[in-house]
Amino acid sequence: MPVVLLNDRWIYEAYGRWVGGIVPLDWVAQFLTNVVVVKWVAVGSIVLVIADRRLRWWFLADVAMAMAAQASAVSLIKRLFGRLRPEAAGHLTIFQGPYAEHSAFGFPSGHAAAAFALAALLTAWYPRWRPAFIVAAILVCLARVQLERHFPADVLFGAWVGWVLGTSLVGWRQGRTRRRRSEPAAADPSTDGALPAQP
Repeated sequence: MPVVLLNDRWIYEAYGRWVGGIVPLDWVAQFLTNVVVVKWVAVGSIVLVIADRRLRWWFLADVAMAMAAQASAVSLIKRLFGRLRPEAAGHLTIFQGPYAEHSAFGFPSGHAAAAFALAALLTAWYPRWRPAFIVAAILVCLARVQLERHFPADVLFGAWVGWVLGTSLVGWRQGRTRRRRSEPAAADPSTDGALPAQP
């Protein structure tokens, strides 16, 4: 991460020269960016719960918690560092320090955090699809650089925040499930909201 941060502007400008000018990639990037907004995450989660009865409705609560946690963490970090987005800083890497408003700041990327938090949750339920979920999340990160909304370090750190929060939520849910299973069977032994054991 420090290496990327120190070379952020160079990596960002090199990407812009080699790939950034390919217009069709902008269309793909815009599509990927829109996929991880709250509205479509909610719709996708509901459709998935209806299609796969194993998920139960607890899955929606997990998605809501993961999205709220990553959004709160990203908002706080943006306010602490105050790093301007590329277009607002003339492509310079400017950290302004603590600031109350965060909408003009790009460190870390909220889209990257959301994509990796979702990838962590989905991986817990569909472990054999883990590579596909991670590749999809990486493509969301690249989309944010393609659209000149973030520097590489923004998406890298956002991805880390999302993955840590997503996997923490999965671990917490699995711990609750194990405790519930180890309790006496006097109560309902149902495992609503249980995640499958990790391979």
